Amino acid sequence: MNEQESKSKTNFLLSSFQKRTSSILLAIVIGLVVISFLFSSSQTMMMSAPDTIAQVGKYRIKIPEFERMYDQYITMYSKMFGGKNLTAKQIESMGLKEKTIQQLINQKLSLIVADKLGIHPSNSEIKEYIKELMKNSGHEFNVETYKTLLRYQGTSPLEFEKNIKSDIALKKYQQIISNLPLSNGYAEAVKNFKSNVLNIDIFKLDKKNIEKHIPVLDNEIATFFADQKNTEIIKSIFEQRKASLDKPEEVLASHILLRATDKKTDKDVEQEINALFKQLTTTNFGAMANKHTMDPSGKDKGGSLGWFKRGQMTPEFENIAFTTPIGKISTPVKTEFGWHIIYVKDKKQAYEAAFAKHQKELAKEYLGRQKVDEIKKLIEDIQHEVTLSFKNKDYKKLDLLKEKYQAEYQKDLKVNKLDGISVNFEVTPVQANQIFSGNVPEIHSFDNVLDFIIVNAKNKEKLDLTKAEEKGKFDKQEQNYAISNQFNQELIETISKDVKIKQYNILR
Repeated sequence: MNEQESKSKTNFLLSSFQKRTSSILLAIVIGLVVISFLFSSSQTMMMSAPDTIAQVGKYRIKIPEFERMYDQYITMYSKMFGGKNLTAKQIESMGLKEKTIQQLINQKLSLIVADKLGIHPSNSEIKEYIKELMKNSGHEFNVETYKTLLRYQGTSPLEFEKNIKSDIALKKYQQIISNLPLSNGYAEAVKNFKSNVLNIDIFKLDKKNIEKHIPVLDNEIATFFADQKNTEIIKSIFEQRKASLDKPEEVLASHILLRATDKKTDKDVEQEINALFKQLTTTNFGAMANKHTMDPSGKDKGGSLGWFKRGQMTPEFENIAFTTPIGKISTPVKTEFGWHIIYVKDKKQAYEAAFAKHQKELAKEYLGRQKVDEIKKLIEDIQHEVTLSFKNKDYKKLDLLKEKYQAEYQKDLKVNKLDGISVNFEVTPVQANQIFSGNVPEIHSFDNVLDFIIVNAKNKEKLDLTKAEEKGKFDKQEQNYAISNQFNQELIETISKDVKIKQYNILR
């Protein structure tokens, strides 16, 4: 598709949105994108690279990319739990790994749409974006500093700039979607969607938790390993997942950074930080860091750096951080960024996964997953129990099922068709349409790739949005956001049927 064709199609998209409803618009955009897929040769699947966990069309999802977003999810949910570290059980029950992978798949699908609409960031845009990033992190741009920062982050300029290009393309795509103009008639249709509310109960089963209840006996595992070919299968799974099973040595630390300025020489800073060091204790370190540090990321955070592993900091810095005992404050150390004082709060020892230690659990997991008929039968049994409990309003039984299968269960939710179900219960637009167009009371079941969801639609009600508008609870900006979000979800779901998506299952 050349640039002129892309602009023409994008203009057609914008003008059509003003005149038609979302379903017609969706058909137009999908038409543009899918036609491009049909005549594209770039969708050939490649074999999995060692650092690739999934592939969406021509775009790979790599382990470092997964780890960054996964860490963001962990941080976000830990804040929801009062800032406490999440347990492995909490992480698993919330399906954070699966949420991360799905979010990354959706991002790649958005990039494919952006490609077909002719959204291609220029080299100058990428350069300006990088300059702004460095400026916001307290660094003036120059090539050497840029390369040094990337080296410490363990990435190359080529890989980093490729990621930046994707970031810019995604932002432009989201900007187009979020700024599509709405006609008055369409806004009225949106009001109608938001005013029709369903009262529901919802029960979600993670299929991984179901698999755990499929018995795999020791003699089955022994018989399985009797065939050398099967040992090689488990070894292959182990090698694919070893990076996630290994645990590098990590340090939890805070620091105070002072650096030279136009008014202070490096010698002045050295004297200043030595004087500051004499005043520091483990008790006052956080307050002193807030007051003195010149690291913008540590301001108002007690100089916190969080957990980090080797290779993420400058050699001079990490040598001190990894050799300073837990609960001690280091003497000042100089790096290219200035002078630092490091307070080491905790450490995690490195752990290298060994095949002998993990082979049985991996074999048990593998064999359990092969028992497709047993898994299907157990899901059907649970579905029957949940459905019966909903009909009989046996909430005690539902609580027991929730605990037994580590399920998610929520009662008395008020939902509308536009905003969807809930952040913890990913119901697709097609499924939402089925729920809202059905009768009440009625129970709906949805068998997804990673989970099984049962929705108990109890009754419908009509909201009076006139009063809400008078109170400012239903404004145009809210409409635009909700509509663009819903439109994007529907678009992504539909085009995913025309893109080859492959997960390599190395994180399970």
